[in-house]
Amino acid sequence: MNSSQIVIIGGGLQGLATAYTLLSRGEDVLILERDSEVATAASFANAGMLTPSQSMPWNSPSDILQILSGIGKKDSPMALSPKVLPSLIFWGMKFLYNSTPKNFDSITKHLFSLGNYSKKLTQDFREKYKISYDETAIGTIKIYREQENLDKAAAIQERIFDNSNLLSILDTEQLIKKEPLMSIEKQTIENLATLARLEIDDQRVEEITQRLGSVLELVDQLQAADTNNLTDNSHTPLATQRLREDE
Repeated sequence: MNSSQIVIIGGGLQGLATAYTLLSRGEDVLILERDSEVATAASFANAGMLTPSQSMPWNSPSDILQILSGIGKKDSPMALSPKVLPSLIFWGMKFLYNSTPKNFDSITKHLFSLGNYSKKLTQDFREKYKISYDETAIGTIKIYREQENLDKAAAIQERIFDNSNLLSILDTEQLIKKEPLMSIEKQTIENLATLARLEIDDQRVEEITQRLGSVLELVDQLQAADTNNLTDNSHTPLATQRLREDE
């Protein structure tokens, strides 16, 4: 170690990413890791997504109303006990200040830019070192069950992302063209259940629809696999069927 050396404690994903960036700038870096190898704990076999389109934080004015309405409810998306509210007064004031429409738009724009920058760095890193890890870059689809929520999301997009061509609103036909698996509808599952004489409730219909979509996705992956250079390993098993002698 020397006085100009930068020491990073932990050789996980964050530590290695920081070390890589510093080394690319010509810095002298030392990583301290307690295990014999790096990236063997929480970073091992991990997965994640870089989705700039999901950059809206949970502090929009409408989110504030939902949070307040959920106080004391067990099914609330944010657990907030009334007993701890007095200790969160100053934090709550800062939270409300950053939840104004102006600050919400500003934070969302910054997060969107950061997400795009992170995605580009990841793509450059993958291409530079020829790394493949079952990545996909076809984008993210967000589905709204109610027209009101879709209209709100569209309004935010027009207000914040008006100069971006990375986000678009799709109708049903465009959605199915982007993702053919979305053509599986509840009515299709219900028709199949009727033909098979099965009785399923609405909750099971949702579950089966998702599972069937996953199965069809796996089928598409199998069909896309390159099998030209694979040898045929099929063979007839060497087995003898035992039968009793005729009497």
